[in-house]
Formats: sequence, structure tokens, C-alpha cells
Amino acid sequence: SSPFTADFVGFASSTDGGSSWTVKENSFDVNGIIGYISAKANLRVKDLPHIAIDKSGLSYNNSIYIVTAQKGLSPAGNDPDIILNRSSDSGKTWSSGIRVNQDGLNNGKYQYFPAIHVDDGGGVNVLYYDDRNTTTDSVGVFLSRSIDGGTSWKDFQISDHNFKPAQIPGMVVGYQGDNIALTSV
Repeated sequence: SSPFTADFVGFASSTDGGSSWTVKENSFDVNGIIGYISAKANLRVKDLPHIAIDKSGLSYNNSIYIVTAQKGLSPAGNDPDIILNRSSDSGKTWSSGIRVNQDGLNNGKYQYFPAIHVDDGGGVNVLYYDDRNTTTDSVGVFLSRSIDGGTSWKDFQISDHNFKPAQIPGMVVGYQGDNIALTSV
């Protein structure tokens, strides 16, 4: 019965415009965070993966990046962290997980709802909600940026204030929305 916690990410690719597909059901393991965050007005969170491709023509051109929110599976701690996996061979093989958020591991802080975009200069940018600089009932918006293909990261709080997430009235219980999005130049 539902809800199901994400256990792995599958990947399918086509080299003929979608007429045929190469499918790998389990490309890499994850341990998702689906459920409710009681400290944040009992908000519902999802562990949906987000994908981006480097089309910069630079060092990491054609690398594929997938981000997820995870916990309890290294390199994630026992609280939700943002994890990136990358492929440099069109999705045939994937890196081990790389922890994107750079706050202390297992510090009780929540990072969730990631979005990813690779800019024209090849910078990998990941946006997410984060409560590291506020009380447990609030969040800020952070952006982590990598200029070395996702190997190392620098975090920036981009919201000018923190806020208390709230449920959208008249929607499913705990529904704040399931996603945020990002584009960058």
C-alpha cells in the first residue's frame, strides 16, 4: 500500500527519437523521504528525482545529473539531505551519491524539494528548501552551486527571509506543493 519510499532510480534513453529505448530499471539506489514533516505544519514531502543535462560545450558537456532528497543512505545523514548522482556516459553508469548541501551531517536540519539546472557556463545549480538557519517550523531557500561537475559545492541562502511553510487550503492534507523549479543563466 502507498506511500512508497523511493528505493532506486531507473533511467531510459533513446538514440532514435523515441522509436526504441534502452531501459535500466535500477540505475542507482536511493532512500527517499516521502511522508509528512510534523515540525513544519505536518507538510507532505515527496522524493521525486529531478534531472538536468550539461549542454555548455565545456568540460562536463553531456553529463547527466539527477538530484533527490534522501536520508539514511550514505552520503545522506539521518535527516533529509540533497543527493546528486551523475553520469558521463549517457546514463549507462552512475556515480555514487554526492551530498549537495554543505551543512553539518546529522545535525537535525531538513533539506527537501530540490530542483536542478545546468547553466551555459557548465555550473550545476541546485535549489531547495532548508531550515539550517532558522527554527524547525520554518525554512529558507538555498542554492548550491558546483563548477566542477558536481564534485564540490558552495551553498548560498538566496531567500532574503525565512518563512513558515503552510498547507494550501482546500487541497490534500499537508499539501504545500510538490516541486520548485529553477532556471539559470
